[in-house]
Amino acid sequence: MTDGEFVEKLLLRKLQKEKIFQIRDKKEKETEICKFLFQALSKAASIISYKSIGFEVDLNECMSSLCEKIKIYYPRIKGEKLEFVEALAWKIGEFSIPEPVGEATILPEFSDYCVIPSLGYNQRGFRLGRGGGFYDKTLENLPSEKIIGVSFSEAFPVDFEEESHDIKVGKLITEKETFFFGNSEIPKADNINGLGT
Repeated sequence: MTDGEFVEKLLLRKLQKEKIFQIRDKKEKETEICKFLFQALSKAASIISYKSIGFEVDLNECMSSLCEKIKIYYPRIKGEKLEFVEALAWKIGEFSIPEPVGEATILPEFSDYCVIPSLGYNQRGFRLGRGGGFYDKTLENLPSEKIIGVSFSEAFPVDFEEESHDIKVGKLITEKETFFFGNSEIPKADNINGLGT
């Protein structure tokens, strides 16, 4: 990444945070996102998710409801990557981010799905993260079909050119519709019931 690209992404992250901050009725929109996410995860036995902070779509209540039916693992920083832990408790970790306390872990390839946080996604389904690269490094070899992103419709898409290390989601759920990203440039959307086949 050149210095210019680095500065451009810093500015883009700042602008995206401002855009997300201005979104109205977030709680109602998060409820709709969770309904569609429940449907997408209906056959899962174990998933990886995240503890929402800051500008991320808040899935905390959603995950609390899901944990009665499926095992949920959360990220904890380990070196330059993440490990995914079944949370028995929570503590504040690096970068003042809540991290799970627990011993049971899962490798991403053994989970049914990974639901990942972001600041947004471009029109091809590539993720704009916070800039640490932890998810990019950890999930670099995971098929995109196993990776689910969530976003407010007003925050999608984000106009940026992905880099070779950026990860791509196979499915992006908003409060209005679900987008599916295959190998084509144009995502397929299902806005009838929020889910596709």
